[in-house]
Amino acid sequence: MCKLDIIFFLTTCIICDIFLHLSGVFMVLCCLQTKKLQDRVEKCRKDVENTKDKYEEALAVLHKYNSAYVDDMTEVFSKTQDFEEKRLRFFKDILIGIHGCLDISRSNE
Repeated sequence: MCKLDIIFFLTTCIICDIFLHLSGVFMVLCCLQTKKLQDRVEKCRKDVENTKDKYEEALAVLHKYNSAYVDDMTEVFSKTQDFEEKRLRFFKDILIGIHGCLDISRSNE
């Protein structure tokens, strides 16, 4: 979300800068409109800075929790691997037992 805001504010700022430059070149706008446009450019620049700060803050929070997340997921992966090993051993034991019951060559009869 912050990245999209940065792009939006930068685009708005660039458009206003271009329009302000062209208005100075062609003397299209009156002083009041030029002042409003300059205020809008300044507001856009402040919005870009604020949004960049929020974005960098969000990245810092993500990086702070990254190592804890990796540790937690490693632990979960190990538990899952242990569970899968027990499950496979259980099925193997059951199937070997069934095979022993059905083996005619070792039957006493």
